[in-house]
Amino acid sequence: MAFVSHEHKLVFFAAPGTGSSAVIRVFLDHGIGELWPREDLIAEGKRVTPSKHSTIRQLNAGGLLAPLKGYFRFAGVRNPFSWYVAIYLRNRTARMRNIANQKSWIYQLPEAERDRYIARLREQYEMSFAEYLRDLLGHHKAIDMQAEYHRHMDYYLHQERLAEDFELVKERCGLPAEMTVPVFNVTGAMEEGKDYRDFYTPKLVAYVYKKNRPFFHKFPEYEFDGLKAEPALAAG
Repeated sequence: MAFVSHEHKLVFFAAPGTGSSAVIRVFLDHGIGELWPREDLIAEGKRVTPSKHSTIRQLNAGGLLAPLKGYFRFAGVRNPFSWYVAIYLRNRTARMRNIANQKSWIYQLPEAERDRYIARLREQYEMSFAEYLRDLLGHHKAIDMQAEYHRHMDYYLHQERLAEDFELVKERCGLPAEMTVPVFNVTGAMEEGKDYRDFYTPKLVAYVYKKNRPFFHKFPEYEFDGLKAEPALAAG
């Protein structure tokens, strides 16, 4: 989704798996802003602009970008090493439960998109993490998996330090001083005592570095062991 506050002239692009739910919850708790758009925009059986996780291109396609001209644009970003693990685990848990629930958001998708999505989830469910990574990245020479969320942003919120990075947004946009972003785990699928590093072998680490060169070039503060002490907070 995109989340917009016309009063504060800001738009937040909620990149999946980057702590976006925590950020949006803070805005909603303070009665600031709204989803943009509130519901998926459908044309000829296809989603033109999703309400959840929309990008600049998708807002433009739906005619929703022009009213946001001059607004402060920011999005979440996350270490790819932990991001891939989080999405893998979410696909195997929460999203598989969504398939079994006819009232879930999956069944609100256009029929063709829904069927492709469900088939893909079921296929990936049978994969090990290494198989999942190679299936996801194998046909790419080099890629930033969330490049659409990294285009034309004024600022990025690092998932690993949401509260600290959000302070600049508050200052820049005149948000209430008491607004803070708590850390919470929306994936809820990691075994106790484990973290993303436990899913990787040295070969897989080298593979992710190789396949994600564009990302690591744009965000050099990231590495396998996390976020360097002095991240580059802003980017044009």
